[in-house]
Amino acid sequence: MAWPSAFSVALRRWFPLSFLITLTSLGIFGFRHYHVRQRAASPSPLVAISDNTSLDLTLDAAQLAPEPQTKTTVITIKAVGDMAPGTRYSKTPQIDKKMQMFAGVEGQLKWSDLLIGNLETTLTNYPHPAKDISRPNVFAFRTAPSYTNLLRDAGFQILSIANNHTFDYGQQGFQDTKTNLEAAGIAPIGIKNQIHYHQHKDLTIALIGFSTYDYHNNINNLEAAVTLVKQANEQADITIISVHAGAEGTGANRVRPGTEWFFRENRGDLHKFSRAVIDAGADLILGHGPHVLRAVELYQGRLIAYSLANFVADGALSVAGTLSESVILEATLSSEGAFLQGRLHPVRINYQGFPFYDASGTAIQRLRSLTQQNFPDTPLTIQEDGQMFPKILSGGN
Repeated sequence: MAWPSAFSVALRRWFPLSFLITLTSLGIFGFRHYHVRQRAASPSPLVAISDNTSLDLTLDAAQLAPEPQTKTTVITIKAVGDMAPGTRYSKTPQIDKKMQMFAGVEGQLKWSDLLIGNLETTLTNYPHPAKDISRPNVFAFRTAPSYTNLLRDAGFQILSIANNHTFDYGQQGFQDTKTNLEAAGIAPIGIKNQIHYHQHKDLTIALIGFSTYDYHNNINNLEAAVTLVKQANEQADITIISVHAGAEGTGANRVRPGTEWFFRENRGDLHKFSRAVIDAGADLILGHGPHVLRAVELYQGRLIAYSLANFVADGALSVAGTLSESVILEATLSSEGAFLQGRLHPVRINYQGFPFYDASGTAIQRLRSLTQQNFPDTPLTIQEDGQMFPKILSGGN
C-alpha cells in the first residue's frame, strides 16, 4: 500500500472523521498562530495527536510577524559653495538681470532630496555697514531681500549664514537675513549653538553651520564643536556639517594639516576639524571659503569636501583664473550616513559672476588632480565623467 493511503487509514483508525472536521472548523491556522505567540513560554513546537504520532502545527515566526519597519534606504544631497548674489560691494544691489542667475545650471541643481549652499552676503535693506569699507580689502556685502525668492525658486532648502560676511551690516543685517530666509521657506544654519533638523520621509537630518568666528559655531573651539555634533547625532539619522574656513585665493587650493591664516586672521585647521567631527558622529562635511576647489576625501566611510569654491560671484567675488572653476557636489548617503556614490557636476563662473554648466569638465579634472596630490590613499574613485564611488564598491580601480 502506498504511504498516503496507509497514513489515512491510520488516521481514520485513531480519530473519527467527525473529530477531524471539527478540528478544522475551529481553525488550525488560528491554533498555529497561538502557539507561535506562546513559543517563548512553551518551547515545544509539536501538538500531540496520539501516543506515537504528532503533527507540526507551527509556522515560522517570520511568516506571521508584521513586516519590519525600515528607514528610507538612501538620501541624495546636492551642495554648492560661496554665493554672493545681487552684491555690488556696499552699493545698492542691481536686480534687473537676477532671473538669469541660475539659468545656466538649472538642470544640474534639480533632482536631489536636499539642496544646500553658503550665502556669503546679507539679505537686508539696512544701510549702515559694520565694517570700515574705506580700508583696502575690506568689503561689506548686501543683497536686496527680493533675491530670497530667487534662491528658493532655484531649489535651495538650506543656506549657511556662518561666514565672514553675514555680519557685514551688524546684528540687524544678520537678523534680517535669517528672517528673510525663513519667510521664504529656506532654513538658515550657522546660528551659534543651534542645530537645524530637516525631515526627509522617515529620516531625520541634522545640519550645523560652522565658521572661524565666535559669533557663529567656531571650528577653533573643537571641544564645543564635538559636543554639538554629538548632540545632533543623538537626535538624527544623518548629521551634515557646513563649514566656512581656510585661507583664500588661487594659492589656497591645497589641504594641509595645521592652522591656516589669511590677512593675519586664524582661519582654522579644517583637516583636524573635519576628522574630529566625523569621529564624533558627523556624516558629510561641506567646506567653502577658500573660493577655489580643494580635494575631497573619504574618511571612515564619510565624505569630506574641503572647498566647493565660488558658485555665484555677481561682482563681489573674483572669478579670475581658477577662481571661476566650481562644482555642484552630488552625494548619495545611506540611512546611516555612509557615502554610497556621488557625482561632480562641473561649473564655470562667467564674467557676470553667474554659474553655468561646463561641458569641458575642467573642474572635475582639477578636483581629481587635487585629491590625488593631497590624499593619494583615500579609498575614493573619481572617474573622468565626475562619478564618485568608494573604492570597495568599484573594485579599487
